[in-house]
Amino acid sequence: MAAIRFAYLNHLEDPVTYFANGPQITYSGGQLSASNGVASITRASGSFITDGVKKWALVGGTIASSFPANTRVSAVAALTLTTTANATGTASGVNGTLTPDLALNEDPAYPETNLTNKQRYIPWKTFSIPGGASYDLGSAKSCNCVAALAHQIMDPTVGGLYNVDIYSADTWGTWTFRGNIDMLNKRDGGDVFTTVSARYWKFPMASSGVFSLGGLFLGRTDLAGVGEDLGIQFGPGTAHATQQPSSTLLTPSGIPYEFMSPFDRRTWSMRWDALTPSNRQKIETVLKASRNTRTPVMFDESDVPWEIRFVDRRVAWTSVFNTVESMSLDIESLP
Repeated sequence: MAAIRFAYLNHLEDPVTYFANGPQITYSGGQLSASNGVASITRASGSFITDGVKKWALVGGTIASSFPANTRVSAVAALTLTTTANATGTASGVNGTLTPDLALNEDPAYPETNLTNKQRYIPWKTFSIPGGASYDLGSAKSCNCVAALAHQIMDPTVGGLYNVDIYSADTWGTWTFRGNIDMLNKRDGGDVFTTVSARYWKFPMASSGVFSLGGLFLGRTDLAGVGEDLGIQFGPGTAHATQQPSSTLLTPSGIPYEFMSPFDRRTWSMRWDALTPSNRQKIETVLKASRNTRTPVMFDESDVPWEIRFVDRRVAWTSVFNTVESMSLDIESLP
């Protein structure tokens, strides 16, 4: 049996620091200086901001010999870069490089910040092959799922986006692999993994040619009373067009429901013929959460994510006996 799970918290829509990736920036002509014991790189003129230096860029080149290995930029000002480590030596007027964590080439009309808005129909679009996306959640947050939504191939002669890796870190630069999303020829893709609490997240992407992506979702399916606790499950022996799952909330036995998948749309009808008050509360919690947050994401029996809406955002309850009721919950995927 495989559970259907709902995910509501998209941490990437919370206040986060977004790290716009870009090309490596090279400084020649002896522009960079450092002082022993000081966590900074300075220049006499020009502007690091104007040059496009980003937070968490890796320090390289000659200037890197004055710092511990893997020193990065933690803050950017016009004439000064704050670094993650103190300089171990003094350098005056040397060359260097500053390399972002992930390379990026994008259509300036569709910037990567569009991945985190609430509207999947305003996409991020690549200009050529992208590197991915990186985020600072501000503090460690618990997550167990990622979804890449509304993928469209912009060049029909190539495959578009075909892979998204998932990494988390407590300290920027010390990454742990969490999962992988197969996006080849898919509109939506996702992965559910063991719950982890982390502050930093990055999503390297591999592709062929130009593509667009409507959104990234980082959150949890196991919220108390909202996620897989709802207890809806698929049974074995199902077909791709019509499936006959049963629910663990049914008492005393499971009553099947079915869904249809015309083209790339799906409609689910979930019926309970004997529902206790405690389980009714779980369903009410799901509906209330859908009113107060972004469009929810539902992970199906194969952990494929669907952005969905609850039809009418209400259910009709019918009393069976005493406090036991029956109900039907209708769900449809967004186009």
